[in-house]
Amino acid sequence: MHLYKIIQLLMIITISLCTNSAYAQARNSQNNGQCYEVVDSYEKFNRAMFEVDLTLDHTILKPISIMYKETVPSWGRDRVRNFIGNLKSPLTLLNNAAQGDSNSAFRTFWRFAINSTFGLGGLLDFASGFGLTENSQTFGDTFAYYGASYGSYLVLPIIGPSTIRDATGKVYDITLDPLNLVLNYKEQAGIFVGSTVSNRTDYLDLSDSLEKSSLDYYAQVRSMYLQNRAKKNLACENRQIDYDMYNEEIK
Repeated sequence: MHLYKIIQLLMIITISLCTNSAYAQARNSQNNGQCYEVVDSYEKFNRAMFEVDLTLDHTILKPISIMYKETVPSWGRDRVRNFIGNLKSPLTLLNNAAQGDSNSAFRTFWRFAINSTFGLGGLLDFASGFGLTENSQTFGDTFAYYGASYGSYLVLPIIGPSTIRDATGKVYDITLDPLNLVLNYKEQAGIFVGSTVSNRTDYLDLSDSLEKSSLDYYAQVRSMYLQNRAKKNLACENRQIDYDMYNEEIK
């Protein structure tokens, strides 16, 4: 109970710093058929950081991801993806509770329990066969649920595209993730590297295509990130905005 009160206090403090609600943001954007708004107050910094991240990607992350894809068969990569996804379940469960979503919390708990046992630590996704599909949640999603706006678009070192809300959420994710209470720094770093390489491998073809075809690669990545976040923006659904009208726009 004490931890829950601390989490509530932290979220109240964070949300109080937001000047616009996600509801108002979505309502204002109905004119252009979108459930998001592009605000890039730090564009000069973001473009510079984007180039740094792109250089690191081309020299380190992309070559490693290509080698990983060429040496590890798809079946093996699926096992890695499942394992990493299962490790995110405790954080998702915490956010389900923070959002007061008992149904999702119940499903997340049993998904984690089934996959961690019968699924050999999460390597196999047995839970999906019972209808317990993955629905990862972060504190960025929880802030959206309580009405925090996206804030400005922000490019983070190594991590890449984000927003003020999501970047703040990552701090809470790292600080409050139950998994980090039982893992040391080396183990946490190993999971981060494994997750980063696995995710990068999934987008090798897409990123190559976008980089070659985009007149402004930075703007294209920014647009895609914000659209994907809008698609998952719980604040839109929970305020009974006609979210369906945005689905075709942001696919």
